[in-house]
This record gives sequence, structure tokens and C-alpha cells, in this order.
Amino acid sequence: MKRLEIPLDEGELGFRRLQDVIQAFRLKMAWSILFEKNESLWGTFMGAKYISVLHPDDSNRQCCFTSPLWTRIQSQFSLLAPIVQQQLGEGTCLLWSKNWSGLGRLMDVVVTPIPEVLLEMQLLTQLGKFTVSSVRNIYRSPSLPMEWSSHLWSSVLLPKILLLAWRIIRNAVPVDSALQSWGIQLASACVCCGLQNPIQKSVETIPHLFLHSCMAKALWGYVGGIFHIHILPAHSFSLRIEQWKSAFSASGKILVAQKLAPYLICWVVWNARNFVRFVSKSASFPALFAKID
Repeated sequence: MKRLEIPLDEGELGFRRLQDVIQAFRLKMAWSILFEKNESLWGTFMGAKYISVLHPDDSNRQCCFTSPLWTRIQSQFSLLAPIVQQQLGEGTCLLWSKNWSGLGRLMDVVVTPIPEVLLEMQLLTQLGKFTVSSVRNIYRSPSLPMEWSSHLWSSVLLPKILLLAWRIIRNAVPVDSALQSWGIQLASACVCCGLQNPIQKSVETIPHLFLHSCMAKALWGYVGGIFHIHILPAHSFSLRIEQWKSAFSASGKILVAQKLAPYLICWVVWNARNFVRFVSKSASFPALFAKID
């Protein structure tokens, strides 16, 4: 499940745990109370009720009418401290209330009066503003983005087609070889090869089914001929995608069709495989080509 929480651009599904979402909104409320008093009426009210006006960082102040919501928000102030930086500017935080020297608040250390200077509080993000989505990147170490993920999650195709493509790349399709690796005893035979040659059937693996089976080769060659793309040998689906992407030469709607064609091919192969295995023992290549058209 940890892998599924990684963002889409890093090659996973980008799911968010409900616990993380709740935590992000609690931090957002704490941020509003401390640093958005002039922008949020709710933050102004909560800050005036629970936090000292002279010392906004004095978040440990107790109130005889403390609410359960404030108790949950109060625990978030210590989490905000490492991700907030202070800059001189037109902010709302007094310079005197900060511990700059490690000896205590500046107003308690310096005897000579110094003109008041306000501070601007910023979150350590590119925009310097608090967003719920920014919390996710602050508390994790992002990985390098995957090249294929930039055009995989297209809004043009149905999510089930794109999810199948992602499962192929991640070796998460329940083909015969995967079932055997899980300890299920079965004799593997690629039904897509059996349509053309019932005698010679190969072991059904993910690369074989979607790249090297008789049906897959016919579909890849057929679609490649439509877009004038030469099909090169590939040992994985991600490599085939990179080869296909490097052969792009069109623009406009044709380019969109070129990008989506590999995922449609895999969808047709997978549906044909399941149809032959579980519904009917016969299928024709012309019918498959008609689905691509």
C-alpha cells in the first residue's frame, strides 16, 4: 500500500490516506491562526481567544474554555516550526517575541530600545504559501519523475484502460506466470498464440502476452503501419513505450492518437485473451483490428 501513495508523476497511483488528509487540514488551521489573522476571520477569532496578542508563538497558553478542536490544533504548532522561515518584511509577527540568540525572547535580552520591525512568515515552499498539497511534499522525500507517466494518465482514455497499462508496467497483471509465482499450480499456455497456431503455445508472461504473442505482434504491426512507425524488439512494455514515443512525427489529433495507441492495443489484447479463455475458444484477427479502427 505504501507504493500506491506515491504521486502519479513518480510512477504510482497517487492515493492519499485519509489520515494524511486530516493531518494536512489541521496544519492548515494552525497556519491560519498564527499567520493569516488579517485574512481569515476564523483565524483572527481563534488567535484572539487562545493565543497571546503580544506573543503569537506562545501557543501553549491554556484557557478554561479550551475546546476539543483547539486541543487538536495546538499539537500542530510544533510540526509547523521546522517548515516555517522568518524574513524581514511587512508581516504580522513582532521581532521582540522571537528567540534569536538562544538566551530567550529579544525583548528580555536587549535593554536598549530598538524600533519595532515586523516579520513575514513563509512556508518553505516555492510560493511561500500554505497549501494542503504542499504538506505532502514537505514530509516526504520525492523521487525522480518517470518519463512515461507524463503521457500515461490522459483524460482522453477511460481510467480502466490506463490502469491496465500501469499494471503492465508494474508487472501487476494476473497472467499465468504471475499465478505460478504465487504458488498456484497450473499449466501455462498463451491462448493468444493458440488462435494462430494451436500446437505451439508459449508460457504466458506479461512481456509475451502484450508484446510477443501472435495476436500482439499482429496488432502492433498493424497499428505501427497506420502511423508509419517501425516496431523494434523490446523486452518490456515501458521500453516499447519509449521506442514508440521516440518515433513521433505527427502533430495535432494524429499525435494524440499515436500517444494513446499502445494503451489501446494492450486493452484489446487483454480483453481478447479473457474472452478466449473464459467465454469462447475462438476469435478472429479481423474482429480485433476492427476494434482498433
